[in-house]
Amino acid sequence: MTEKQTFHVNGYLALVVLIGLLVGGGYLFYHGFVNESVLEIVLSILYGSFRFFSLVR
Repeated sequence: MTEKQTFHVNGYLALVVLIGLLVGGGYLFYHGFVNESVLEIVLSILYGSFRFFSLVR
């Protein structure tokens, strides 16, 4: 694989992980397992990783 293809795969995996985190976090939050401070931490991590990937691209 070329370097560009490798990055494409990594970006796709990151997207899948982010969607999984959002869906899982939303499900847990909906059922009241997660309090708001945990949600804020998760959102800040997601935002940070999103910023990182947009900078890399």
